[in-house]
Amino acid sequence: QELKASGSERRRFDRRPVSIPAFLYESASNEKNFMSGLIVDISLGGMRISIAKDPAVEAYRSGESPQFEALFALPNEVRPVNVRCKTCRVVDTNGDVHVGATFIDSDFNSYQTLQRYLV
Repeated sequence: QELKASGSERRRFDRRPVSIPAFLYESASNEKNFMSGLIVDISLGGMRISIAKDPAVEAYRSGESPQFEALFALPNEVRPVNVRCKTCRVVDTNGDVHVGATFIDSDFNSYQTLQRYLV
């Protein structure tokens, strides 16, 4: 499925194309079952993550995991970034699944690190 341009940008923040490995896990779960993904673009408002097609990814598609946390390291930064995200869109792409997510919470240091990287 291909996303069609609507002619008007709805995003509040510009996206930056990246290739950053990330670990994803459910916010609500006491067990930290990490899933690996690759952030393909990011902004101050959210990100798009590519995840290998796997049965665990279906929780994002079905809405069972509407919120998750992402842990990743930005280039040239010492501290990792940890953000809570809300799933907005899930699209199949060339054997992978792309999850579009908005940031709903992050600690102050993580947000500052992200802001330094993007601005």
